[in-house]
Amino acid sequence: MSRILSKILFTTFITSLFASANALAISFETSTFNPPANSEVGVQAGELEISLNYDQATERMDISALFEENANGYKANFFFLTITDGGAPSGEPQSVVFFDAVSPDEIIVSAYDYMPSDTDEEFRPVIASAEGELVFSTLSQETTPVISASQTNSDTTVRYDLALDSSQIPGVSFGSAIGIWMQSMGLYEEFQTTRSYDSSGALVAIAADISSPGSYGYLDFANATTTLDSTETPEPATAVLLLAGLVGIASFRKKA
Repeated sequence: MSRILSKILFTTFITSLFASANALAISFETSTFNPPANSEVGVQAGELEISLNYDQATERMDISALFEENANGYKANFFFLTITDGGAPSGEPQSVVFFDAVSPDEIIVSAYDYMPSDTDEEFRPVIASAEGELVFSTLSQETTPVISASQTNSDTTVRYDLALDSSQIPGVSFGSAIGIWMQSMGLYEEFQTTRSYDSSGALVAIAADISSPGSYGYLDFANATTTLDSTETPEPATAVLLLAGLVGIASFRKKA
């Protein structure tokens, strides 16, 4: 009887050893050249290509935004966006993430609770620091959800890369569908367009002007389809338990 039980458990052990769980990697990319249907697009701050990758297992999100020079020869150096699982941002827990590369020597990343406006029919994120609580700011905090932040300049483009631990940022995730509300701008002191922070690292003012050479742009859309990549990862825990059971049976048979 013990030999039969051993065979059953050994077969189950081998099966479990190769069993796997699906971990979902989700990606999305779009541009102002070819945006999703029903998008609202403004390219005064420069044409934009954006890609996002989200790992459901680790909740890491990678965002890459490539801006071209605008018609005046200036590059966007400041943007903020809200990311949803498809629909427009609402009163549910949601965050607005700001990427600030206005200073050539420092990138500042911060996030705020999204505060929808009753009169904001387009659901574009407001300058959240006026109403929403600060979630984090790299300007004042050593430990934040920011894994990395960088910029890469060329003659006519600039690319901003941001990696986040989204588990620490309310409402920053997406699945089979995605919605993005994003605004970009070129802030340059010589044109009196700039931003300022308080001692907590929170934005207290943004002066942007669509008629300035740096200008102001946006990309807003809902319910765009993402790309799902189901990757298999081994699940060893069950196999280890079964192996322990086999060892126990072998020990029991020796004693017998």
